[in-house]
Amino acid sequence: MNQPTGPGQQYQEKLMAKCAAGEHDVKRKYGPRGIMWGVCCFPCGMRQLEADSELRCMRCGERVGG
Repeated sequence: MNQPTGPGQQYQEKLMAKCAAGEHDVKRKYGPRGIMWGVCCFPCGMRQLEADSELRCMRCGERVGG
């Protein structure tokens, strides 16, 4: 059965269409090991913090970039 889509669902579908087109809402996530190195071995540990990070889309959760 087809249910009518409400404005909330239409908005969500628009956002997911942006992700499908490659327009992700990117945020950098840091891993726990990198955070530990960054705190304990500051300032040299900041290099490990950066290595233990990844870019993820906040809408669809896909990993973006290198």
